[in-house]
This record gives sequence, structure tokens and C-alpha cells, in this order.
Amino acid sequence: MSTQHPAYGWSLFADWAASWGRSALPAAHDDLVQFLVECPASRDVQVRRLREIIAAHREHGLPITAPTLTGERDHLWRDAKGLLDPQGSIAQAPKYRFPVGLVGRRDGFLLAVTGVLGFSREAARAIEGQDVQVTPGTVVIAGRRMAMEGAAATCPACAAARWLATIAPSAQRGRATYAAILDPTVAEPEEHDCLEPVGNDWKTGVPLLPSIDRWGALGTGESLSARAISTIVAARRIDTGFKEKVGAVVRSGGRFEHSSSAELAEAQDEVFDEVDRINREIEALLAEASGMRDHIDGFGDVPR
Repeated sequence: MSTQHPAYGWSLFADWAASWGRSALPAAHDDLVQFLVECPASRDVQVRRLREIIAAHREHGLPITAPTLTGERDHLWRDAKGLLDPQGSIAQAPKYRFPVGLVGRRDGFLLAVTGVLGFSREAARAIEGQDVQVTPGTVVIAGRRMAMEGAAATCPACAAARWLATIAPSAQRGRATYAAILDPTVAEPEEHDCLEPVGNDWKTGVPLLPSIDRWGALGTGESLSARAISTIVAARRIDTGFKEKVGAVVRSGGRFEHSSSAELAEAQDEVFDEVDRINREIEALLAEASGMRDHIDGFGDVPR
């Protein structure tokens, strides 16, 4: 990735050009066309990528003939000030803890499919397990390819693979199993999940974009509605600044963490003394209560 042009679209093109042995600076028109075909995305995402590539050329004083994009604007991913792009939305979606991580992983898959691969809402709803092929570092959905790229947090292939490794028929996977998969204490956020095995549970006929209720139960019927997809994408594009806390939990040893054996023994004796004192107080209170009860019972013998 160029340090002068950290924008995602430019770095993606530079990596693509390097993998094919093509020149990124300057870029040939036919290479740009091939890049846009092999790295499909929504129209607005492709426009943004071309803008970043053109900006890189201008900064170096190089000419460029960019291809003209056609097609309808994608309303899900329209350009708007302050809204996140697909990679930013994927990075912000939670990936751990039940049930928020379960919802976040499904949404990450949705963001990758609609924002990076350019699927419409109806096309996204129609995706089935048989439409998906997974190899290490690559996810292909209905002929559209996502490859490992950039940081793991923003990698669309990781978002897809992460969800495929999570989803399963409800009869096979309950809350406890999901909680283990979504355990934040064993997370390795810098590692690309698209390089890890995803299993085969997602191939068993479950909707790949199911509804998920507030308790983490997956809907077993149809996929999310088009309206629900619009709502989810709109919400995920809002920059909340959310940063997920993951990693091993380090607990303090408390005030005795650095104490010697003698100091620990002395502290233990103090605890035992305090327990003895509390026991004496309890015994005194019980004796007082017993005496009070006898005194009250005595009133029952008074003639009326």
C-alpha cells in the first residue's frame, strides 16, 4: 500500500496491478477496465475507486484516461458526507460477543455483498449456499470475486468468510456454541479470517441473510426483506466511532499480588480473626433474640 495514497481504492488497484505485473503509475485504460471487471462493486464504490486512482496520477503529474462508468446509481451506497464506505462499515460492525457479534457478522456479510460486490437488495436476498465458493483468501459469490486485501478489519473476504464460519442450522448450533465462536478473549483481530477454514454448515440450506431477534435466535424462513436490508446498511454506514475490545482478559492480583508468603499468612490470620469476631457477634445476637422471645412468650400467661 502506498504511504502517499492510503485510500482503499488506490491501494486495491495497486495490489491488483502488482499481482498481474501491470503498471499502476501510469495506468493503462484497458488495465483499469479489467480491474473494474475483476473487482466488482456498486457503481458509487467504483466511482470512488477511480477518483482515488486519478488523484494518485495527478499527484505524480501523470496523464490518465479513465473509463466511463455506466449503470444505475446504487441508493444503498450513495455518496453522502459523513457516511462510511463499505470497508469502513465492515470494520465498525462488531464481530464478537453474543448476540451483538452474531448480528454484526451477518451485517458484515451483507455490507460486503451489497457494497463491495454490488449486489442489489433482491439479488442479495436470493444468494444461496450453492452460489458461494470459498478457497483460502478468496470468496466467490454468484461469479463475483472477493480476495484478501488490506487490513483484516476492513477485508470484505474476511467479512464473508467470518459469517460463513458462523452461520448454521439452529438445530445444530445453540447459544452456547455461538458464544464460544464469538468469544472476544480468544480473538486475533490482526489475522485474516478469510485464510481460515469455514466448515460446511452454511451449505445446509439455511438462509445466508436470516433475521436475528434480540436474543440471538436465527429466523428459519426467508431472508431479510429488502426494507430490512436498507435499514441495516443505512445504520451501519453511520460513523459511531465504535472500536471493539478483544483479547485475553488480564486480571490484577489485587493488593496481595506482590506480597511475600509471610505477609500472606499474616493477612490470612487477620481474616480468620475477623471471622471469629463476626461469629461471636452472631451468637450474641441469637442469644439476645432467644431471651426476647422467652420474654414475649411470658406475656401469654398473664390473665385477661
